[in-house]
Amino acid sequence: MITRVSEQMRFSMLMSSLIKVELANAKDLEQISSEKKVNRPSDDPVGMGKILNYRSSLSSIEQYQTNIANANTWASMTETCLEDVNDLVSQATNIGAGFTNGSASENAALAESVQQIMEAIIASANSKLDNRYLFSGSMTGTKPFTDVTDPTIDAGGHAFNGRTVAGGVFTEDADKDYLVQIVNGGALGTATYRISSDGGATWGTTSTVPVSGTIKLTDSADADGGLNLTFINDGTTGLTTGDQFTVHAFTSAAIEPAVAATGNTYAGTVTSGTGPYTGSTNKTYNVKITGAGGLGVATYSYSTDSGKTWTAGGTVPAGGTVNLTNGVSLNFTAGTFAVNDMFSVDAKAPGFYHGNSDSLSIDIGQGRTISCNVPGDTAYEDLLTNLKSLKQAILSGNTTEVDKYVANLQSDQTNINTIITKLGFKEQSLKTWKDSYTVLSNKIADLKSNIEDTDMTAMIADYKMKQTALEATYTIASKIGSLTILDYIK
Repeated sequence: MITRVSEQMRFSMLMSSLIKVELANAKDLEQISSEKKVNRPSDDPVGMGKILNYRSSLSSIEQYQTNIANANTWASMTETCLEDVNDLVSQATNIGAGFTNGSASENAALAESVQQIMEAIIASANSKLDNRYLFSGSMTGTKPFTDVTDPTIDAGGHAFNGRTVAGGVFTEDADKDYLVQIVNGGALGTATYRISSDGGATWGTTSTVPVSGTIKLTDSADADGGLNLTFINDGTTGLTTGDQFTVHAFTSAAIEPAVAATGNTYAGTVTSGTGPYTGSTNKTYNVKITGAGGLGVATYSYSTDSGKTWTAGGTVPAGGTVNLTNGVSLNFTAGTFAVNDMFSVDAKAPGFYHGNSDSLSIDIGQGRTISCNVPGDTAYEDLLTNLKSLKQAILSGNTTEVDKYVANLQSDQTNINTIITKLGFKEQSLKTWKDSYTVLSNKIADLKSNIEDTDMTAMIADYKMKQTALEATYTIASKIGSLTILDYIK
């Protein structure tokens, strides 16, 4: 039986073949232009799944490498600052080590040199990277260090016409006046004194002025406020019975203005209380509304560790004053709170440092973090206190105290050198991680390339073959279109 192939069947077969060759040709052309043999899931469903996994891994590695680079930059700049500070401390120790009690003007000049060194160290300790303070702990927007205010001494009110020098770092949480009264006059080592910190209402125990002339300023309970007063008997009249000296001490403790978070529903105003702040460390108090409503209805909780833990506070009082801890409070005017409205206030303890002790942790691997900063209190707080005390000891001509604080500064240098060494190890560790990720990234990229990328030499050869086939098909198609009945008559 002979089956006749109709013209329609012949044409359909030709068109089907033509479309098939064109699609194959277009696919090769796409792979050549993209240089990838897998351009969509349908090209290789299993392979595309692997490619997506490889892409995710490469993206994570890229982020880790960026984090490592940032951490390395932070550590490197921190190390540079500390090395500069180390040189400055050496200058201060050299001044102290070579000190011999000279004239008042000579001592004042040396003390001013120490003051300038301290100011240079504070400037270095306030260094920034990308507009963030290096040494503020996690409070990177807060300037970490300011010089503390020196105590002042009232002039007059006594017969003694020698010099008096007050110094040290005041550790109380509120300003205070110390009244020093000479009970029995006489030479240094003989005269006696007593101290009142409440305007003379109560007095501490009566003690003898040391031969060095330096006394500690304490309250009526003999609590040390961190300040000293030195008598230098270089005038014509020594300490006389009834002489009184008032030392004004200024705290550096403070409670900063309260801040309402952007996006809060609460439209009233919030202010911080006047304190004083009685805490011993710098803290940021965060207050979060846990129950909606107005004053007397809304509830809150608060955190003192950057939101890591929260303490149930209770109901916002109808009067609007929320008392937290250590003298910190927030005052709210009338308004309606929504759940998760947030408010914060920074509280600063006495001393030079206004940051916190938190580390900045950065991800450098799955489940692995590394701290990239050095909180300022770790490196600088004792150092600046010792520099301030060295300055006072030089002013007062007290060589024993000068030697004491030179030794303290040498210990501070040891601490700084230890921190610098640890930073060096950290930078080396970061380099090791970076190199490891580079190797891993290359291996994953190779695996991805084996599945995804086109062998351009083979693909171009294949494309040329299919191009030839396509041209042949076009030629055949053109001839079929020109056939007539006469072509079949012999």
